[in-house]
Amino acid sequence: LKNKVGKIIAIFSIIIIIFYTGVMAYLLEWGLKHGAGGIIWQESRLFIEDYDRGIPVELPHGRSINGYIGHSSMPAKIADIFTYEIQSAHPKMLYDGYSRRIETPHAFEIHLLMISRLPDNSDYLYIHYLLEVPKNLDFDVWDTLYYTAIAGGILVVFMLLTFRRILQRSLTPLVSLA
Repeated sequence: LKNKVGKIIAIFSIIIIIFYTGVMAYLLEWGLKHGAGGIIWQESRLFIEDYDRGIPVELPHGRSINGYIGHSSMPAKIADIFTYEIQSAHPKMLYDGYSRRIETPHAFEIHLLMISRLPDNSDYLYIHYLLEVPKNLDFDVWDTLYYTAIAGGILVVFMLLTFRRILQRSLTPLVSLA
């Protein structure tokens, strides 16, 4: 009985460590995507509010974030990445949006696109955000994730070993009865 309990605890430990590592990787990607998603949602909302009031406002323009009115004003590279989403023209507001992760020789690119209909229904507003993670920085991030997973795994193993000791102490009187 003690050996069976030990095997069950060992298998359970391995499953928890794998699950914990996967959750950490998912949270890293989710945090990057939704952090940037909040930015493009805010830019889209502010632009549409000013546009609706008739206030002359410039589209967002910078290294990472750019705004476009109408599909034809969008660069071909972005339009090619989000071909289906642009053709179907389903506006996504709130913290949704569309995202694509692309690997280039020097970096991982996360492209986010928010599509919103303008208040006068004349056209669509496209806000594009590009998050570039250089491969050497990506290695550092994954390295940190790796060490965090190891630390969490050690804590889980310690917890399960303590649980095993408690189980063995409680099973000893039961085994002696058999």
